[in-house]
Amino acid sequence: MVAPSSLYTLIATIGTYTLTPVGSTIANLEVMHSGEPDNITEKPMNTANVEKESEINDIVNNVALKKELSESAEKLEQSVKTNAESRKTLDDITKEQDHIADEIGHVKLDRIKELNEKKSALLKKIAAIGKTLRVEHDARFPHLVGQPIIVVAKNEEDTMRTANTLAHIEGLRDTMNKIRSPCSSLEHIRSETLKTKRSSNHNRFAVVQKTLDSMSAEERLNYDLKMIEHYEGIIRELEDGIAEADEEIAASWQSYQK
Repeated sequence: MVAPSSLYTLIATIGTYTLTPVGSTIANLEVMHSGEPDNITEKPMNTANVEKESEINDIVNNVALKKELSESAEKLEQSVKTNAESRKTLDDITKEQDHIADEIGHVKLDRIKELNEKKSALLKKIAAIGKTLRVEHDARFPHLVGQPIIVVAKNEEDTMRTANTLAHIEGLRDTMNKIRSPCSSLEHIRSETLKTKRSSNHNRFAVVQKTLDSMSAEERLNYDLKMIEHYEGIIRELEDGIAEADEEIAASWQSYQK
């Protein structure tokens, strides 16, 4: 037969190994043998219980920490993926921008080249026309050989002035031949207008002369000084304009010779 003390020891040992793996909170019993079965006492181990609960809490905390770290890692991975996609999109935009800039640059270069070719063709044509004009001008006006040729573009006023001159010539011819025509009527109107204008100018001169004669010597002197200053200013403006025109003509002539 098995002694009672050994039996109790075996039961306690089996209970300990059975309950511990499932996380039970039942305290381990310490069996103390005092010689008789009635004197066997059971004492709970509070220290082991605290350690086991601490271990369980550590495990729970570790699980929560791992979960939090896992979520943070997923967010970080997603951010990295988003940044990579954004960078790729930005690179694509930059490449497209460079491609468009290259195409625009090629278009500009082609357009500039085309315009330069047209400019060269026009300059050659102008040079040829200028040489022909120079030869014909010098042949027709020998006393102006080597002098600058000034070409003035005509406008509508020049056309009207030419037509008026031609009408005036035809009107004089018709008037002399006593022929009534639109040109002779125009010449008659023009003659009457000139007579009226001359009469008005004569009357105006008489009024001005009468006013000057009525001035005192001091007033006349002051008037003459003012008029001299006025006309000297006009003369200076004319001289400056003539000098500028001469400079422009000389510059254009030098440019043509080059």
